[in-house]
Amino acid sequence: MPKDNLRDKVDGNQLDLSLSDITVVPVKEMANLTKATHVDLSCNLLSSLPSDFCSLSHITKLDLSKNQLESLPEEFGDLQKLVHLDLFGNNLTTLPLSFFRLKNLKWLDLRDNQLDPGLKEIAGECLTEAECKQCAKNVVSYMRRIQADTERTRQKKLQEQRGNAETPIELEAARKADEERERQRKKAEKRAEKERRRQEYQARLAAKGKNVTKKVVEETETKIADQVSNGIPAHAEKKVKGGLSCCTACMTSLLALLILFAVTYYYCYTHRREPFCIDINKVVMPYWTSAHDIVQRYLGKR
Repeated sequence: MPKDNLRDKVDGNQLDLSLSDITVVPVKEMANLTKATHVDLSCNLLSSLPSDFCSLSHITKLDLSKNQLESLPEEFGDLQKLVHLDLFGNNLTTLPLSFFRLKNLKWLDLRDNQLDPGLKEIAGECLTEAECKQCAKNVVSYMRRIQADTERTRQKKLQEQRGNAETPIELEAARKADEERERQRKKAEKRAEKERRRQEYQARLAAKGKNVTKKVVEETETKIADQVSNGIPAHAEKKVKGGLSCCTACMTSLLALLILFAVTYYYCYTHRREPFCIDINKVVMPYWTSAHDIVQRYLGKR
């Protein structure tokens, strides 16, 4: 969905994408709309959410009701600002373990899903506002217990695999090593996602640059064609301008020399005893006298 179209669907802090036949959430475009903290994706054709959907950490109210969701991303717990979550009318059977991290969740509707019996009993009916609030509290607590049980089971299996001979310190070190591997895996995923976005950004810049270059070439070709059609060579204008500039420079230089010569002569004529002027007069005066005689003879003939 184009970014401009998405902005048209923003009203205050609400982004309404309901009833839009969406099959893939436009996460990239939504990430730029950080003021839209209330997102309505209800009544679409979503069967899953991309993992980077969980990077939209600004969302506080999310409506995913009446879709075809079969599961939520494992990182769903990263949406820690989430206060209101509507999952009514999907195909969910379980929730991700990270769900226990939604500490700010105050309202939850899980009705009309295919939940496991244990989770369904905890969720309750959610027929009233109070029941939906209780549902959020109960489910988050339930998922916290599930996560703790899962962690204990994992530690037990780890201990069995490594044998009882290992000390608690060694087991703790092994646990930390496992956690570090998990952190590195998540970092690698984030780096890959960042690289993908960078490549997309560079591709957009490259495409934009090609369009600008093409436009400049077209404008230049059009200008040359107009000049040729009017009988003006493509480089004539530049040559004329260059010639005028050269001629002007020569005339300016010659005039400056004449002025310098006149000033020098006048100064030395009135300061004949100056050492500088003695040498100048020796060189210049014979030519000046000859020029003066020629002018006088010419005037006498006339």
